[in-house]
This record gives sequence, C-alpha cells and structure tokens, in this order.
Amino acid sequence: MAFVSSGSGGGYGTTGWTMAGDQLTMTIWLRTTQTTLNAIPFGKCNGATQGGPSIVMNNPSAGKYLLYAKEGGSEPVKGTSTSTNLFNDGEWHNFIIRYDRRSGMPNEVWLDGVLDIQVNATGNITKSGDGITAGRSNDGFWNGFNGDHAYMAAWDKWLDDDEVQMIGTHRVNPGLVARSKLMFYVPSHQALRQAWTPGGFGGTIGSPGNSPQPNVRGVCCQH
Repeated sequence: MAFVSSGSGGGYGTTGWTMAGDQLTMTIWLRTTQTTLNAIPFGKCNGATQGGPSIVMNNPSAGKYLLYAKEGGSEPVKGTSTSTNLFNDGEWHNFIIRYDRRSGMPNEVWLDGVLDIQVNATGNITKSGDGITAGRSNDGFWNGFNGDHAYMAAWDKWLDDDEVQMIGTHRVNPGLVARSKLMFYVPSHQALRQAWTPGGFGGTIGSPGNSPQPNVRGVCCQH
C-alpha cells in the first residue's frame, strides 16, 4: 500500500546516511493535486536544507518545482522545471533525482522517464549524515506534502540511463535495480512495521495512512 500524507504529517524518515562518494540517486512515486507553495515531498537534507537534494513543489508557481540544495547561504543547485501541471494532476508520477555534490557537475530530475531538470552545481555542497524524508522535509521552513507516495529508494551511485529508464519508463520495481548499491528501499506501508531491505527506518512523521500504490513490475523485499 502507498503512504498518505496530510501536509502536516503522514511521512517517514530513514536512518542517517552519508554518501560514500560524490553522487547519489533517489526515486519516489508521487500522486497529488497540491498547489501549496514550497511543499517538499522528498529529500535528503539537514534542518537548514543543506547536504543533499530536495524537490520543492509549486515553486516558483503552481505546477512547477525546483531541484534544491545549498551550502550555507548560497544555493549551488536550484533549477526550475519546464513542465506545467504534469505532476499535480492526481495521477501517479515517478521522480528520479541524479545528484552530484561537486562544483560544476550536473544534477537532474527525471519525471516519468523523461529528463525534466538539468542544472550544474555552482559550488561544492558539503555532505550530510542526515536521513531521507518522504512527506515532509527535515527543515521545518518548508510546507509538508499533501498526497500519496510509494516505492522510495536511494542508491549510493549515479544510476545510468538504462537503469533510469527501467524505473521511470518501464515501471520496474526500484528495489530490483542496482541492488549492490541500493541503500534504502520502502516497498509498502507494511514495510514500516517490519524490516526494510536494505536500509533502516528512522520513524514516522505523523501517522501515515495508506492507499493503493502504483503498479510496478516485479516484487522485491516485501514481508
């Protein structure tokens, strides 16, 4: 089952995790009609939105979103989407973030298997040991997500284009992709009550509900 977020609760966080190298990849399925400014459904950052990437929805306007990360007061990674009203139409959509913390390196968001944002970091971003959150950010400045989310996964590597297409276009269960570098995987609501495979559960944010999750190909690591 998918998780349901109410805006102020209904999310979860992983245990702390520091990237082994300079790159990571993260994915999640989202379904929403939310138009609230500055809502974060998914990200890895500390309480000041530093140390990893986050998706900021409905910024600069409803139906658009940013890929956001920063070091201190600067904003090395910040790019607006060229899409309008694609992700908040009430249908399931897959997001994949390919992230590189090094100055001048590309950072991307793929929406349903199509490259939607590509922006180069304009400065090095310091790694953080903070967990990944879904449904609400570690930084209380941002609004919470109102909608459904499912199949979160994160890898300690930059997934190649074929692996991105497997998840975003061919709808393969992300828990089956690049298993040797898979750090976190949340297959279903049931996974909160039992062991994640692999990765660790840091706790809920509020009380997640559940709803039917998107159809993906293949079953992995469910209990």
